[in-house]
Amino acid sequence: MSKQNATKGYVATTSNFTENARLYAEGINIGLITGTDLVEMWLNYTNPVSENIIMNSVNNHTTNKLEMPI
Repeated sequence: MSKQNATKGYVATTSNFTENARLYAEGINIGLITGTDLVEMWLNYTNPVSENIIMNSVNNHTTNKLEMPI
């Protein structure tokens, strides 16, 4: 955070944080995201960004265009 002059940061885990980790993060403006929080955020996300991905084959010079939400 200090290298990028960021005012806030986040740490995500697939598990949980200890009480000491929570207290430490509070003191330095870091948000903590547990595994449960992460899944809930993902499930509640309702506005996916659509992105076009163009894949070029090296061998037969064909182009495939895929549309997929990210």
